[in-house]
Amino acid sequence: MFFSKRYSLLCHCESRRWRGKAILIRDCRVASLLAMTFIVSFFLIGCGKPKGAGGHTGMPPGGFIINVVAAKAAVEFIEEKIALVGTLVANESVEIKSEIDGVVEDINCDEGRPVKAGDILFRIDENKLRHTLEEARSALNLAETTAKRYETLIKSRAVSQQEYDEINAGLASNRAKVQLMEE
Repeated sequence: MFFSKRYSLLCHCESRRWRGKAILIRDCRVASLLAMTFIVSFFLIGCGKPKGAGGHTGMPPGGFIINVVAAKAAVEFIEEKIALVGTLVANESVEIKSEIDGVVEDINCDEGRPVKAGDILFRIDENKLRHTLEEARSALNLAETTAKRYETLIKSRAVSQQEYDEINAGLASNRAKVQLMEE
């Protein structure tokens, strides 16, 4: 090593804590490290690129030679294309539900075509609906006939008031079913 433990190196620090104070470095490791740093830096500075005859490297001042290809400017059309991957979502959607059960007989609209409120989109097979309506009307007629019979029976006290009320409730229920189906 260049320094022994007997020697010390005097340094002046400019940091905020040690400003203007002298520091003695007594550790030979630190001193030898500083000395080696200075020697290596001077060695690297002195070992530059070899110079040619007359002290020139043969290159123009400023460094490296760069190959450049020049072309004449021309007006051309540039087509801009952007390829993207994504998912499309409709800004409006409507859920279509039928008020009655049945088989779809006819579709009166095309997919993707705009529709307005009130447009007929589907036609449902009416045979089943007609049959159900006829059944409801028959049940209503039976309920009306039964109610008339019970009306005469209640006047003669042959049936209880509870039985008469049940028959009238059934009559009202059958009227509501027929009215709903006719709408």
